Amino acid sequence: MSEVLGFVLAFSLVVSAVGIVYVVGFGGLQETRDGERVNNAERAFDVLADNMVDVYADGAPSRATEIKLADARLTHADPIYVNTTVGSSGSTVAFSNSSAIAPISYDAGTGARIVYSNGAVVRDQRAGERMLVEPAFVFSRDRTVLFYVRTMPRGPAGVGGSRTTLVRAERTRLYSPLSNATGPYDVTLEVTTPRAEAWERYLESELAWEADPCATAGGTVRCEFETEEVHLTVVEIHVEFS
Repeated sequence: MSEVLGFVLAFSLVVSAVGIVYVVGFGGLQETRDGERVNNAERAFDVLADNMVDVYADGAPSRATEIKLADARLTHADPIYVNTTVGSSGSTVAFSNSSAIAPISYDAGTGARIVYSNGAVVRDQRAGERMLVEPAFVFSRDRTVLFYVRTMPRGPAGVGGSRTTLVRAERTRLYSPLSNATGPYDVTLEVTTPRAEAWERYLESELAWEADPCATAGGTVRCEFETEEVHLTVVEIHVEFS
């Protein structure tokens, strides 16, 4: 009887150990797979950002970027808003411009997203937000250059599954509502976005000559600074998934 009992106990321990290894090992493999999916999407969005530069800055009429979904979803996310107000010191407002921009969002379904909006790429996950690609802004005391990359959806709002999707970007309009404005000017730049944390860190670092230039409230990053010259270009780009 004791031999049988010992065998049963030993067998139970082996089965339990195998079960623990299976559960822990499978969970680890799944986490590795999920992480690799998001890393691959990050690399694809880096290519997407480069292709967008070709369209909004280098004169290409269109570009297409392949993104492998791998059980994820690619969507036109809710718009963000970028607003610039430019005025002379102590005077009334000289210029104001606002644009609604539809981000391109890769959602892995794990709490991690890769988002392209206004020239920037942000990785948004539970641990926080990180800007991977910076927007096409140039800031200095002497000269400020702003690009509004106004991506607008065309076709389906989103695609999912394990397919490879083609993201087509076609420039439809480019104009400069403000160019060669010389000051000095007081500039207020506001970005309303769910990823305000990453945008505030970026803008704070770019406007380092000002003391505490930015503050965030209600998802809007508001930055105030002074510059001698301001250039603003708006590029409208239709984006379609196929």
